Amino acid sequence: MKHLLLCLALTFISLQFSKAEDLSLSLNDAVAEWSLSTINSTEGIITLIGNYEPVGWIFATPISKAEYTGLKVTFKETVSHSFLEIKIKYAGQENAVYTPISVGSTSSIISFTNDVESIQFQSSRWDGAFPTEPPYPFLSIASVVLTAPITTTKEPLSLSNAIADWGQSLIDATEGTITLKNNYEGVGWTFDPVKSNDTYLGAVVGLSEAIAFDHLEMVVTYEGAGSPSYNSIPKGSLSAQVNFTGPVVSVKFQSSNWQSALTEPFPVVHFEEIYLLKKGDDTGTITNKINEDSGLTDVYTIMGIKIRSQVEKANAANGLQNGIYIIDGKKICVVNQ
Repeated sequence: MKHLLLCLALTFISLQFSKAEDLSLSLNDAVAEWSLSTINSTEGIITLIGNYEPVGWIFATPISKAEYTGLKVTFKETVSHSFLEIKIKYAGQENAVYTPISVGSTSSIISFTNDVESIQFQSSRWDGAFPTEPPYPFLSIASVVLTAPITTTKEPLSLSNAIADWGQSLIDATEGTITLKNNYEGVGWTFDPVKSNDTYLGAVVGLSEAIAFDHLEMVVTYEGAGSPSYNSIPKGSLSAQVNFTGPVVSVKFQSSNWQSALTEPFPVVHFEEIYLLKKGDDTGTITNKINEDSGLTDVYTIMGIKIRSQVEKANAANGLQNGIYIIDGKKICVVNQ
């Protein structure tokens, strides 16, 4: 199986790195695990021919959460197939984490919870309706980007300003609770003007008591979107975060128990804090140097092919073309400016 060695996403300038930057993953390096699905890197198309076949990147060295905090996938065309998901395998965790890709999506953003061993797309058609002949489900991908850390600030959302859509669910700003009395009644905030996702990255919820019921959702409505984004908050959760993928019209909570109407005792959400995650002033820098002690080292491509032997460490990257290299045992991204 083809493995990908990935560099630190730091701009290389004379062996000195400046502020961390995002790093794009190339479909040229993606692999279909069973060799059934196809990858057209020129067109940016992944065609999923094998149900549950993961297609993507497996990293020989895990991606550090300290270097990259998340993943952003942007689609050339809105997603038109259901049962598609992003599978992420974290270091030290037995089971992968699966994030659904909603029909109609133009992008998908995931915050990493640990160092990352693999990032893959797959179809998970459990209902037996996966096609046995073309047309197969596909993803039209514009970019897949590992996002570098950025400075953020909190902009609190007050329950004093929250509104229940139908005026029936109860909001107690003093106690920090919302009592949901109707399924699908949204309780939260509508923004005028809308919140730009260039400035606001997401919404974060901290809970003073674990969620004691099923079917709780954080619902985000985006400007121009055909339907809201429904984000499940599982029973037992003490926190939740939604990453914004477009300009935000509203953020609300609701019960979506389609099996039965809500009855007493009604479900209650106990909030510790609620805030929008806002970009801050990024005035700091992240630095990292190749070891410049006197000595010799070899230079390898990301595929492990040696291209330079026993060169001075301080000059090892001089004259290299843009790309990813292994120098003195470190993963280095060379960007000539």
